Amino acid sequence: MSEDDFDEENIDIISGHRQRVKSRFLNSFANKNMVYDDYELLELLLFYSIPRRDIKPLAKLLLQKYGSLANILATPDEILLANKGVSENTVCLLRVIKATHTQVLKKSISQSSVLKNWQDLMDYCFAKIAHEKKEVFHVIYLNVRNILIKDEILAEGTINAITVYPREIIARCLDLKANSVIIVHNHPSGNSAPSLEDIEMTNKLVASLNSISVKLHDHVIIAEGGITSFKELGLLK
Repeated sequence: MSEDDFDEENIDIISGHRQRVKSRFLNSFANKNMVYDDYELLELLLFYSIPRRDIKPLAKLLLQKYGSLANILATPDEILLANKGVSENTVCLLRVIKATHTQVLKKSISQSSVLKNWQDLMDYCFAKIAHEKKEVFHVIYLNVRNILIKDEILAEGTINAITVYPREIIARCLDLKANSVIIVHNHPSGNSAPSLEDIEMTNKLVASLNSISVKLHDHVIIAEGGITSFKELGLLK
């Protein structure tokens, strides 16, 4: 769908509005405690992918339809493109924003022990999978100093289920010479409480990892409503 299909307003009026929004944003940016509204941020983003149209109706439509800027960023390309006014330029910009965010967060956990930078790790994992619409199983492989070797999406499932095979994690640990791992998966329901299946799978994985002397530091469940750590719950020794 081309942005040209979207209703056009007087360009001078639009330009004036855009300049006011940009100026307000830049003037407030130095305030570290400033919290931005999703609508204002989305409007600013759309300025750069839709240069000569009034984007207010589109910004309102997307937020009404998907609920939040985070959900928009997690929505598949083909679904976004089905909305009138959204083109490949807009989708590309949204993907660049998400990729930049996760890349910056990943850099912050790549240079030293992730156990000493736990909050940075949680921020990275939350940004990567919290808003996914299906369950995603993420494995973080660490060396003997608990420094990141590699992080990978091992499996993707449905909205409320995923199948994980410990032997696949064992094989990657041996291949990467990992000394320990952290496993992370999301709950699209928004509730991060572990299910019985989550607990049973974790116990099986611990036993499998012990057989090759690899430690499971934690199993973390990420959801829009929060983050749950098996270690903090006492489910891992």
